[in-house]
Amino acid sequence: MIKIKKGKAPDFLLGKTIKNRIKKVLKEKNKHNFSYDNKKKEVRNKLKKDFKNKCCYCERDEVGGVELQIEHFRPKKAVKECKKNKENFGYYWLAYDWDNLLLSCSTCNKKKGTSFPIGNEKDRIHKPVLDEKGNLKMIKKSLINEKAILFNPELDNAFEHFKFENDGKLISETLKGQKTIEIFKLNNNPLLVARNKILNNYINDFKMYLSKFKEKSIKKEALKDFFNKIFKKIRNRRNRVNTHIFFSYFLYANFEYFIKNKKNIGEQEKKQIIKAYKIFIKNGKL
Repeated sequence: MIKIKKGKAPDFLLGKTIKNRIKKVLKEKNKHNFSYDNKKKEVRNKLKKDFKNKCCYCERDEVGGVELQIEHFRPKKAVKECKKNKENFGYYWLAYDWDNLLLSCSTCNKKKGTSFPIGNEKDRIHKPVLDEKGNLKMIKKSLINEKAILFNPELDNAFEHFKFENDGKLISETLKGQKTIEIFKLNNNPLLVARNKILNNYINDFKMYLSKFKEKSIKKEALKDFFNKIFKKIRNRRNRVNTHIFFSYFLYANFEYFIKNKKNIGEQEKKQIIKAYKIFIKNGKL
């Protein structure tokens, strides 16, 4: 969920075909046959490039067995939270708006469905703003004033809304963060297992080399070299091409917290690892 900055929209979304289609959308609303024609792959590939081939919510990639799809941040059809409102047809006018498109896996996309919670239903935008000729006017301020209670990786800072407990559980103290975790089920078992695997792999390496040092099968200088390599791995895993990138950022910044609260590490081992971590953070090496 690290902040994303998309590049320019694909040419198809800026062309005449879409401009004509938007005119149809304004008349047909959510009954419109929303389609990217044979350009869907082009749009999705541009999103995949900008989002580093990962779901913007769970941060898994297609190697992990999920299909990456085009996600509409504001639903193009009737919003789940206001189905009883007969005036609500969804945000149909934003269906082809590049600013409204994200990259999501099929699992997260399905969980979200047409859900889009906001602070106060009285602020919900039900109709587009049109000019005197009936053409669509994109006024972003009115959408911002809705105060969406859903995390948007293009607008929001993950560190302001989320943090991890030492068992890999994602938690939040903000309503936006809590609602996002709830809707996307960001603490389901596969995600917890994946986060813990990342952390435990590092811990197991630390424990292995500390054990070898204790047994005198390696010397102090060798131990320092091995620790250096592990810390560099932790630091370098923040590369945005990797999965679970936000967890990797949080882990590197809060590594002492994770080590202190792990039950499968002895107190003396914790002290040695934390001491080495502080030196590495300060100097970039041991």
